[in-house]
Amino acid sequence: MWKRAILWCAWSALALCGCGSSEEPEGQGGSSGSAGNAGSAGAAGTAADAGPALDAANEAAAPDAAPDARQVLEAYLLGDFDNAAQFDAGFGKLVERHVCLVPGRDDPSVLWLYAEHVEVLSSGERDSYFTRVNELRMVGDTVVSRAYKFATDHPLYSNAYAFNGPIDGCTQPAVLEAITEGDLVYRDGCDVTFVQDGELFHATSQEGTCTFPGGYITTTAEVFADGMDVKDEAYQGGGAPVGETFEFRRVLDWAPPGA
Repeated sequence: MWKRAILWCAWSALALCGCGSSEEPEGQGGSSGSAGNAGSAGAAGTAADAGPALDAANEAAAPDAAPDARQVLEAYLLGDFDNAAQFDAGFGKLVERHVCLVPGRDDPSVLWLYAEHVEVLSSGERDSYFTRVNELRMVGDTVVSRAYKFATDHPLYSNAYAFNGPIDGCTQPAVLEAITEGDLVYRDGCDVTFVQDGELFHATSQEGTCTFPGGYITTTAEVFADGMDVKDEAYQGGGAPVGETFEFRRVLDWAPPGA
């Protein structure tokens, strides 16, 4: 049936993760939509070089001007994360989260991010079960993220119900730069809104709109400079929601195995 009933985005549409982390069985894709020219959407960079979050946000802002919410959120989201501390405390899944900029951005007001979640299996194998492109832009004084999954024939596509092995898209800038509108499928109803509250952001998806067959998923998260806590809850069949909370923390010295 379901390999994973709950997937976080993000940028679970944070993919928030992404947000928009719910998945559908193969052959039941989400609603398609226009992503704009994703191939010219993001600035060049990798997850490993995001640098200290607040420093990056301050450098992005004009001299004598405080960074806006999107700039701060960009610095918070970029980079390599995992839930190793949570796993060591008894949580059942060890998951990496990698987020990098999509190369080629020509509109600095729109942020395009590639997000990938990798489960480290008990065998030691790495399975990239979740890949997304997230489009972030300011809407009033909040930041809204739209999530796109990849078409099934794209090299960065992942199947949440099969073993994919490691994709490590953030180590493939040429593939990221070549992404086009036709490579992406918009996850309709899975937008996530980020509201800044001091030094953190509260992220939420709209209730009842991010659907999968027989139900829907909601995402809530708190995002801060060194990580994020993300909760996905699946509502199906009228019963109590089923959910998981991932506690991702920044990993400053991460590198792909064998690098």
